[in-house]
Order: sequence, then C-alpha cells, then structure tokens
Amino acid sequence: MIISEISFSQAIKKFIFFLKGNNLPTELLWVFTEDVFCRNIKTYETDFWIKLPFPKENKILAEKQYQIGQQKNLGICFSAFALCEAKICCYLVIPRDEEDSEFLFMSPDYLKFSFAKDMPKPKVVKNSFRWFIFKILPFKYKQGNFLVYLESKKNLQFRRV
Repeated sequence: MIISEISFSQAIKKFIFFLKGNNLPTELLWVFTEDVFCRNIKTYETDFWIKLPFPKENKILAEKQYQIGQQKNLGICFSAFALCEAKICCYLVIPRDEEDSEFLFMSPDYLKFSFAKDMPKPKVVKNSFRWFIFKILPFKYKQGNFLVYLESKKNLQFRRV
C-alpha cells in the first residue's frame, strides 16, 4: 500500500501491531525536541529527561508531520526509542531529501517501522520549575537528545500541509 493512501490513524494501527509483535508497549507518547533534555556534551549517551504529561498537541503535530511526509513522497518511518512509565516514546522520521531517503533505506511505497534494541528509560520530570532549570542552564543541558531526526514543534506549527 502506497504511503500517500494510508491515513495517519491506519499507520498508527499498523505501528501498534508491529510493536505488539515485538512485545513492546502499545501506548504511544509522541515526542518532539521540546519534550526532551539531555546533557550538553559531545559524546553519545542515552541518559535524558522527559517532561510529563505531554501536551495533547503532540499527537496533532505528529499527524501534521505525517501529512508533510506524505507530500514529500520520500518515505516515513515510525520509530520507538524509549520506554517511559509503561508507554513507548516514539517519533516520525521524515527524510530531508532523496539522498537522505536512500541513506535511511526508505521508500514512498512502504511505511518503515523501527525500535531501539536496548530501550533507554528517560528520567521523568513532572515539576515545571525543574524543567525551567534545564532551560536556563544551556551550558549543562540541551534541548532534544541523541536523535538526529527528532523534530521541533516550532518547525511544524507554522508549516502548511
């Protein structure tokens, strides 16, 4: 089935079926750069913090990102990357151009599903003041984390579908 013919809700059902088949949780948390902080260091590490609860807009923005991916016609990947409170943190990978699509082994014809083999567990932050501390200490913490394709909400909010 060609990606352009699959709705976001149909794609989510297929992704959940994929997760279930790999014994992973099926409750999805749509993550964006603004929802994550990690240490501001150059080395790769999987320690990071996530602010819960997520805004309800995250799922709406993920759907918008999916629609943008459909229009680009370069492929779309649903990726699960962490376990958080018995839920799965996920995001969409949309290739930037044809070269990126080839590098990621993506096709406009099929959805791609992936998950991290050793799922990290983020530290959960539920306190707004603590989250504010992350923001005011950029020399120690950076927004986003080790995921190159983690999209920013700001980039999606003003894009037209």
